[in-house]
Amino acid sequence: MCPTCQQVKPRDQFYVDRKRADVLHTYCKECCKLRAKLAYANADKTARARTHREYVRKNQEHISNYKIANALGVTVEEVATVRATGKCAVCGSTEKLRVVSDATPVCPTCGKPIHDNAYICRCCGDTLTKALRHIADLHSELDITLTRQARIVTDNTGGIPEPLQDWPDAEPGVAVQPLMFHAGASEVAHAVNNTITTWARVILEERRMELPLIPEPPIGPLCTPTECKHASCTIIRWHVRDSEITHAAKFIAEYVWWLRRRPEAQEAFEDLVITDRKLERIIDRAEPLIYAGPCNICRKDLYARQGAAWVECHPCDRTYDMDGRRSWLLEQAEDRLERAFIIARALTEYGSPINVDRIRKWAQRGRLIAHATDGLGHPLYRIGDVRELLNHDARHAVSA
Repeated sequence: MCPTCQQVKPRDQFYVDRKRADVLHTYCKECCKLRAKLAYANADKTARARTHREYVRKNQEHISNYKIANALGVTVEEVATVRATGKCAVCGSTEKLRVVSDATPVCPTCGKPIHDNAYICRCCGDTLTKALRHIADLHSELDITLTRQARIVTDNTGGIPEPLQDWPDAEPGVAVQPLMFHAGASEVAHAVNNTITTWARVILEERRMELPLIPEPPIGPLCTPTECKHASCTIIRWHVRDSEITHAAKFIAEYVWWLRRRPEAQEAFEDLVITDRKLERIIDRAEPLIYAGPCNICRKDLYARQGAAWVECHPCDRTYDMDGRRSWLLEQAEDRLERAFIIARALTEYGSPINVDRIRKWAQRGRLIAHATDGLGHPLYRIGDVRELLNHDARHAVSA
């Protein structure tokens, strides 16, 4: 039993210590690693730098072989063989390494120069690594979106859901119950799983290796306050275990250096980065835009971000004041009949915050009259009447 984590573990989970009677270290491997990390973090920086200098001085040849192997995409053993025998470890040639072309190659994805024998530059390699780690972080949230459990409220309409969309094959005025799963998220999940498994299989087959087993989540230590927001503490506290796709994405991220030196590097970059963007787009809702009406010249519909003071029409290179556009749109929509929650959402977006319950209370007290009903029997109110009541209450509050 490890005295740190208080867990009973098999013998292969302990390091060998021949000084002890049972030939096993006192602490398990996981606790030894954590203790080493803590000791390294608390060590003196001067002593750490001195230790690093001593290591570099004693292992200059190994470090040089490692840099050459990383630049050429070969193993350190092959570089050591070439240096020892003077022959290529693959073909046995004794010719010296020569440059194929005097021109520096250019990355096909971003156009930056490539300074090593790779097919994409280091910046694109870093982008690919970040995309894979992002996929690993977001994949666990895909199931929430897939089963329609996500609830996002960005307005002041009392959390009223959006109306059911009109299906082309449905009868007029008949509500259609949506599916219990997100069809778009299902397609994205299939694309993500297929892309990740394909490239993981390419690495495993080309390098003749097996996918490592999914590691068990760590068991400690934890921060003293239980309300800490550390990701590592959350994993330990809830015993979160990686899924197969998450594990495969992390595995590919560790071998991006190898993919960069493969002819299919550009294809891998495009597939995996596009997959990351699709996954983020289906999970994270984009910032909502406000309709600002058509352009006065080209009649193109304009949209602006919430809180923006100006909206720009790029084809015409013209800018419009958002306050003026809001007032004009509300004047044009005064005679329009809509349901209460649609009016509350529209007025809130265009600078007149109001809750849907307030509109319904006005109707119950007789201050607001429904002029018609929709196909489902819901009352429809005039937008101009709601604006007049809202302005009346605001003037009354100021005078009081």
